[in-house]
This record gives sequence, C-alpha cells and structure tokens, in this order.
Amino acid sequence: MGTWDAGVTHRSSRRAVLAAGVVVPVTALASCTGSGSGGDGSKDAAAKLAAALQSGHFTGSPVTGQDVDTSYAAVVRGLGATAHTVRVVKTVAGAAKSSKTVTLATQWTLAGGRRWSYEHQVTMTSADKKWSTPWSSTLVQPQLRTGEHLTAASVAQDRGDITDDNGDAIVTYRPVYRVGIDKTRTAAATATASATKLAAVVGVDAASYAKSVAASGPSAFVEAIVLRTQAVSAAEQSRIRAIPGAVLISDRRPLAPSATFARAVLGTVGPATAEIIKNSKGTKDPVTATDLVGIGGLQQQYDAQLRGTAALQISAVLPGASGPQSVRTLASLGAVAPKPLRTTLRQDLQSTAESLLQGQKSPSALVAIRPSTGEVLVAASGAGSQGYDTAFLGRYAPGSTFKVVSSLALLRSGLKITDTVDCTPTISVQGRIVKNFPDYPKDKLGMIPFKTAVANSCNTVMIRGADRASQSSLAVAADSLGLTQNPSDGPFFGSVPPGDTGADHQVSMIGQGKVLASPLGMATVAASVAHGARVTPFLLPDHKPTVSKQPATPLTAAETTSLRALMRAVVTEGGATGLQSVPGGPVMAKTGTAEYGSGNPPQTHSWMIAIQGDLAIAAFVETGGYGGVTCLPIVKGFLTAAGRV
Repeated sequence: MGTWDAGVTHRSSRRAVLAAGVVVPVTALASCTGSGSGGDGSKDAAAKLAAALQSGHFTGSPVTGQDVDTSYAAVVRGLGATAHTVRVVKTVAGAAKSSKTVTLATQWTLAGGRRWSYEHQVTMTSADKKWSTPWSSTLVQPQLRTGEHLTAASVAQDRGDITDDNGDAIVTYRPVYRVGIDKTRTAAATATASATKLAAVVGVDAASYAKSVAASGPSAFVEAIVLRTQAVSAAEQSRIRAIPGAVLISDRRPLAPSATFARAVLGTVGPATAEIIKNSKGTKDPVTATDLVGIGGLQQQYDAQLRGTAALQISAVLPGASGPQSVRTLASLGAVAPKPLRTTLRQDLQSTAESLLQGQKSPSALVAIRPSTGEVLVAASGAGSQGYDTAFLGRYAPGSTFKVVSSLALLRSGLKITDTVDCTPTISVQGRIVKNFPDYPKDKLGMIPFKTAVANSCNTVMIRGADRASQSSLAVAADSLGLTQNPSDGPFFGSVPPGDTGADHQVSMIGQGKVLASPLGMATVAASVAHGARVTPFLLPDHKPTVSKQPATPLTAAETTSLRALMRAVVTEGGATGLQSVPGGPVMAKTGTAEYGSGNPPQTHSWMIAIQGDLAIAAFVETGGYGGVTCLPIVKGFLTAAGRV
C-alpha cells in the first residue's frame, strides 16, 4: 500500500466543553438611574431582571412565560461558560408612559478565559404596578432569533510551516486521502466485514479497526488511515472503493516531503494525546481530542508558535427539523495567527544523507554543519534508528574520532606533530592487553612521527600519551572543541568525566571508557577544527542555544594548524585514503571504531568525521565495521553530492 504518516488524522472544529446551566452566585447588582426611574419600582425590577439573567433562575423576576429556566438553559448551554455577569447600566422612560427601557451589560467568561461582552436593551411594561417582560431568547443576546441557541467553538487555523535555510517550506499542507468506512453508505450488518477488508488493504490492525466501526453510530465516518494522495495508485483507489462503505475523502495535512524526512528532528502532527489535553486545560487555547497538535521534535517543542491560538467562534444555531442546521456567527474572539518556524536544514543534503543511511539496519546518523556560521545543514537519523533522534540524542563511545581531542591535549603538553613516538602492537592497561585495530599497517609500527600515528590511528601511542595529558586536560580540550557544551534544554553533544584516573583515563585517550559523544558532538569537533575556534551549532536561527561565548581555553592558530595537518594526513596517508578522489578542495578526516557490549569479539560502533571547505560532518553506525570501511562510503557519497550543489 502507499506511504502513510502515522498519527495524522482528521481535524474538526474544536468544541468548547459544554456545561449546562452554568451560573454564578447572584450578588447585589447596582444600577444607574435614568429619567423616570424614581420610586415606581422599575429600579428594583431592573435589578431582578439582571439577577435572573445572570443566575438562570427566573422565579420572582419580571420575566414571564412557561418554564423559563429550562428555555434559558437551552439557549446558553452551548457556550460552556465558566462565569457570567449581567448588570444594569441605566433605566429610562420608554415610549409609552407605562414602559421602561433597561440597558444591560453582559459578560461571559468562556474557554481559555476569553471574555465576550455586549450591551443590549430590554423593554419592561407596568400593569397594576408590576413590571414585566415576556421571555424571549433576545433577553440573553439581542441578535438571537426564535428557536436559536448559542454555541462557542474553537475554529481551527492552518499550522505554520517549518522552513529550510532558504525559507522554503519543509513541512507544509499537502494533499491527502482520509480513508475509512462511511456507515451511511453500507448496511449495519456489513459494516464490520467492510472494515476488516479495508484494514487489510491499507495495512492497519483489522480487529481494532473493525471494533471501532462496530461501536460507532449509524451515521459515522470512521477513519482508518490518512494517505498521501500521490502514494495511492488508481488501482489501489479502485480496490478501496470496491469495498461497501469505504471512501477516500480528499483533505490536506501538514507533512514533510516524505514520511521519513528528518522525522526524528521535526516530529509529526497528530491527534492530541490524553496528556496533552490534560496539560492544556485552563490555558487560553485548551486542546480537545479532535485537535491536531505537534507530536515529538520541533512540532511539539514549538507547538504554540506553529498552532497559534484558535479563534473562539460564538454562533447562533437553529437546529434543522429534517435538514442541516442553520449557523450564524455572532462573534470571533482571541485568534492569534500561527507563525512559521525557520530551520537551517538544507533539503537536498538532508535527502542525500537519508538515502546514504537507508541500508543500515542498526541506528545510524549523519550530521553536517557549516563551520563559518554554526548552521546545522543536515540532521539525519537512519531508518534503523526507528524514529529515535540518533543524530542529536545518541550517546556513544566515539572511538578514535576522539583522538582529535586527545591530540589537542597532547599538543598542549608540548608534543609536536613531527615528534617521534613509539607505536607498539600492544600495550597493557592495568593487566588488560589493548591492541591496535587488526588491520593496522605493520610498516607503521615502531618509532614513527606523531602525525603518522594519528593518521593510521595507533592506539598504543595515545594510551602512552595518558602520562603526558591528564584527564582534566582532556576535558579542557573537549571544551575547546565544543564537545561538552551541552545546553540544558537542547541536544546532547558529549561528556568527558574530568576526574577519571588509571585505566579509565588511559582508555579515554582512544575514545572509550566513560567518554561519550553524539554524532552532533563529533560534527562540532570537526567544525571547530575547520573554523579555528569553538563552534556552537544551531538548527533554529530565531532560537539559538544559550551557551558561554568562549571556552575556558580557546583554540590557538598554531593548534588549529596542527589539528588540520593531522586530519589531512588521515586522508593522504592513513585510514581514509578513499576520500582522496572526492572532487573539490582537500578533505580532512578521522576514522573511529569503538567496541561495545560483552560479546567475544565485542560489537563495534563505526564513526568518521570529515571537513571539506565550509562543511564539517560526522557519520555514525551503531553496529558496523571499522570506521574506514562502514562510514567511509557514506562520507564519500555525501561529500561528492554536496560538491555538486
């Protein structure tokens, strides 16, 4: 069946909660006297009229008629008011000698605390010194006609778009089909069977859907799924329409270009959950079960901005005896227009990244940053992530990509990239033998330049470096490169415990132990090397993260030059020579492989970070081979595609 978007359902106008006979205690009501209001009892009668219209109880009031309390309740029930006041503004002599005109000021407090106020006039007449006025719905609201009652309902507005770096829409309204069973088009006896058939065609749970159809009323439309219009072929439409009662209703929904496009970051739009409905009670724009709201990601985080505030529409409704009811709008209160949400994403590069990750069965990610500005151009989590935001929230050992950080700490200890270091096949870490990766080139063992050791990712050199670079210096280096700038309300970058000692400190030098990073964090490390200063990446130009402007120890020009030389050597003579054929300017990189789990041999995370021009990226696969094997084709494909656009 065609592509579908989970959690996207029909949105109808939101009805305010109905409360029959909502009244407030009647308090003393003051009135202003006009000409002729004197001692004829009209002032008292006007006060009683206002009190009755406020309370809904008309016994002893000037209002005459049969069962007025019930008639009044029927008129106002649909407002769902939480408070209501009526006061006398003035009472003046009417056209006839025995009449008075009473001006009343009415105020309703409705859903979300919004207030509806108006003034209107009521004529009272006197007979035998008793003032009265006949019951009419116009006593409540002067625009009402015979038989009409009041309702208040939230009127849905289109959500704001989520846009890309050029201001073009990523998430916007797109055509869809609402597919379901219309019970007015099939006999009750066949509706359940039709539901079962339709469920099989569109791929939803048959038992659950058939149960929903059976439980619905005889005139209900029971939605099964919402499908993108272009994803439903003519043949599929025919199969659906051949089922008794099954229909496709053309509609529109806020959707990304595809069901998977940046889904973990953007989130989706769907029906409000019970928790969202509960949390919205008492707010200016309470949510009901028929509302579409943001679910996860940016859609949920910025739901208020994207949804705006729906207008509360007050209507006069005349129910139809045998046909549709008549509805007249009397007022519209409190609408706030939705606003679009700008991102820095590049749609073409995001699509490229997602296609390159498509074949990975385990969680995976690719993040791309523009070092000169910090803009996040790509935040892709692969299909294997199953909707989780691996790119921004993943916490993994970064393996040898962390050697960029370790190298900075060693440079600050006085080591130069041309200094000779000892790369042995193995080294003992408190009784545990640590090796270089199995395919480490034998001709790069022994006494070699530090640059060669980094280019070929010699573990033993880095572990020996633990004697020169303390754990606290590693933490400072990570801060300088942006790996540990974790905003309290934002994504995860990375963590380097500053107090680790012994074996924990030694393995930290090769990105293992307690060191953690996200793909965003490692892309930030690469971006900071490219920029020559710590980069603070951001996805939303209008909502940049709050972090300190400068690290405790900023990168120097000399340190930047050395780190770039080390990463360039990885491409020219080390583990990423496959990137030499990427068109465009020179590529700098670092591969990484990190062991995890208790298997023998353990499973491995695959990593690679890279820089080319004003582009810094990190690629990650949770369960892969060496970084130079699993991630290199991903990085190469992405850089090649990026160079073409």
